[in-house]
Amino acid sequence: DAERKRNQAAQEGGGLGKGLMNAGDNLVGGIADGVTGIFSKPVQGAKKEGIGGFFKGVGQGLAGVVVKPVVGVTSAAVSVVQGASNATNDSETHSHVRLRRALPIHAHPGGSGLGLPYITPYSVEAAEAQRSIMS
Repeated sequence: DAERKRNQAAQEGGGLGKGLMNAGDNLVGGIADGVTGIFSKPVQGAKKEGIGGFFKGVGQGLAGVVVKPVVGVTSAAVSVVQGASNATNDSETHSHVRLRRALPIHAHPGGSGLGLPYITPYSVEAAEAQRSIMS
């Protein structure tokens, strides 16, 4: 249940800071789950299946000590990457202040006449015309 809660937090939006916070939670939660499993799994096993369940729980608890922190580290790495991805996606939502420059395709005055684009002074009219043609 705690692992599912950490995974859900990693999926939610937020920037790099939120990703780093989720990473810390995932790492600490994985270690805590592993350590508490050493004690809780044998007790749960003994309640369900008696002495055989106790030893089965010991095995599960020892396996959890190794596996849960590894899962926590992996979830932490995913949280950091997800946070960085969300941060870059947030920055892509900004619009341009002005339209893109129109690049005319014709020979440069006094040039070779190859029809290559060259930079002209910015013209709002040319940029609007290019936008209407391209869209």
